[in-house]
Amino acid sequence: KAGYEALRKLRPQLRPFILTRSGWAGIQQYAWKWTGDTASTWENLRQTIATVIGSGLSGIAYNGPDIGGFNGHPSGELYLRWFQCAAFLPFFRGHGAFTTPKRLPWDFGRVYLSIARQALLLRYELMPFFYTLAWQNSQTGHPLVRPLWWLNPENPDLWNIEDSFLLGDNMLVVPITSAQCSSTQVQFPPGIWYGLQQDSDGKNPLYEGKHQIPVELGRIPVFVQEGTVVPMAQGKHLSLHLYIPSTDRKYINVVYTDAGDGYGESRIDSFTMQQQDRKILITWESQGAYPFPYTEITLVIHGEKIKTALVDGKEAEFANQHLQVQVFQNAILSVSV
Repeated sequence: KAGYEALRKLRPQLRPFILTRSGWAGIQQYAWKWTGDTASTWENLRQTIATVIGSGLSGIAYNGPDIGGFNGHPSGELYLRWFQCAAFLPFFRGHGAFTTPKRLPWDFGRVYLSIARQALLLRYELMPFFYTLAWQNSQTGHPLVRPLWWLNPENPDLWNIEDSFLLGDNMLVVPITSAQCSSTQVQFPPGIWYGLQQDSDGKNPLYEGKHQIPVELGRIPVFVQEGTVVPMAQGKHLSLHLYIPSTDRKYINVVYTDAGDGYGESRIDSFTMQQQDRKILITWESQGAYPFPYTEITLVIHGEKIKTALVDGKEAEFANQHLQVQVFQNAILSVSV
């Protein structure tokens, strides 16, 4: 608290950033944490997930591990799985004891370096998603990383799952916590879930219930609930990934934006999505004085195949489920029968 207040006094226009390993109730008002000096083992990777979930439920939302563990020498596979897991946690850093061998991504060979780069780039693209969850945490206290029972506490099938987590309400992350894993069992919360990334056929597979999911070294399983809008950015280009709902229920998603530091203006962009009579209805509403920071916007449609598109009443061109747009109020996407 003393450090936080001193930084606020010395740099009142900027937000303080303090990292602490120790703390007590209320520490989340002043500092981030990490999970301490863990051992470089698969068991500790698994325990990291439970620790971050428990931390969030205790009010401390910003937490994460030393990638690869602090003490020991992880194999390339263990380091990579830890890296992939941490890419979806609030706190993401590589670190280790002075006495351990180097454990930077390029120390494990080109294959591991290439895959780690993909995970890192995906994290950067997901920054608008992470940042929105951070804003929601400031408003509600809800952690970014949530247990699978978060939305369904009455479901006992979800109570004891500690090796996977929800990122927000709508993204399910399943880290791989064992060596040479070829498949993993996933218990999905109620609803229909898309694979975040497309399969070899160019489709996002759909899941509900319980499934045995094949696993590859190149990525960990990540899923998105139907009706979700996932914002992903590259520079001034914003991609809004729309995971089309299967029912006429209205889904509301928000994207929070500000300057990234300080205490200035902000904005909230709200997206309402609903399917009616084989049409996807999308409404975009904005509030706040912060100017929209993107110059290019792409709608990326997952699920239904789009036949025609109207944006603010005008026919719009699209290709390969990608629709280039400007800021709009209403869009109607007709889907193929």
